[in-house]
Amino acid sequence: MGRDMFADAAAQVASAASRAEDRARSSDPSNINPEDISRSAVKEKGSAIADSARKATYQFRDDLESYLREKFPKQRRDAVVNRMKKVVQDIQENPDFQETVDFIVELLHKYVTKIKDNVAVEGKTADVKPDEHFDIAMKDIQVCE
Repeated sequence: MGRDMFADAAAQVASAASRAEDRARSSDPSNINPEDISRSAVKEKGSAIADSARKATYQFRDDLESYLREKFPKQRRDAVVNRMKKVVQDIQENPDFQETVDFIVELLHKYVTKIKDNVAVEGKTADVKPDEHFDIAMKDIQVCE
């Protein structure tokens, strides 16, 4: 399957390169109109190119999604997802993984405690804006202990 996908990608690249070659050879610098060089003309051309690139990007994304759906039917996607879940589960069950998580949690606690102590010792209030994501993460860490 990997070779098949590589061959499809190589064919697409070759086709795109051929089109680029044709466009490059067909452009003639003597055909440039001086009115096309004005600031507004260049700005309009840039906007048109940006819109074209945006549309091409969306089209590429849609084409890629349909290609991948064709190459990877639902059954195969589900099998890959299940394998990945199994790998994550195996990693989480590994004692080394748990030791590492415990070490990181302990390190975070020490870091936060040290910061609080330094702020208290200096007698200054920290000018910190609350971050709900950080607060949630800290509560999650405390729950894990």
